[in-house]
Amino acid sequence: MDIIGKDVEAKRNLSIIRSNPKLYRKIMDSLNIIGFFDNVVEAELFNTDKRLGKVDLSLSDNNGDLYIICSRSNNKNDVNVIRKIGDDIDESYDLSLLKKSDVTNDNIDLCRVDKTYNTRHGRLITDRKTFTTLFLGNTAYQVLSNFDKEVNIEKIVSDINKLEEKPTFKEFIGAFGNAIESDEVDNVLEVNSYSDFERTSTLRLDEKEKGYAKKI
Repeated sequence: MDIIGKDVEAKRNLSIIRSNPKLYRKIMDSLNIIGFFDNVVEAELFNTDKRLGKVDLSLSDNNGDLYIICSRSNNKNDVNVIRKIGDDIDESYDLSLLKKSDVTNDNIDLCRVDKTYNTRHGRLITDRKTFTTLFLGNTAYQVLSNFDKEVNIEKIVSDINKLEEKPTFKEFIGAFGNAIESDEVDNVLEVNSYSDFERTSTLRLDEKEKGYAKKI
């Protein structure tokens, strides 16, 4: 996929993004994973905020979803964020969470951001319904879900903070399980563990009527 500017300003701001080759590659890799694009995609100015020194560009994929990327901002982290907006989608990805690691199909969900909670051992990031991620240095645990009700994140944070050592994968799953209602269990899609941003283990609920987990 190649991105071209719709006009002079869009082209100029695309050049600013391309001036950081490593970040530009991460952005392109991410867009190719989370979207469905033609070989050539047109970008245009989406928003300019002089007070924040921020300029956003937007582009659309074949599903009609909108993707917003930042060319410059007084907040340097803004340039690492991709926002995806659709009919029933509004999600953001912060590529800086992967540090120097490449973006892959396996770790793209680690970039999902929303509300952040500090725990005794690391950061927990969640939207309370579709993802919950605990970062413990170069180790991370994540639950992907499709909940109708919000997860009791405060309960998870409390349970994690009671632990003297960093939680194990099993302890994280236990803390998460204690924070959801029984009728939401079937809405857990998968639970993943990562080391150095590479997925090391995945648990998926298999044959839900039997209620056991499958490790893959």
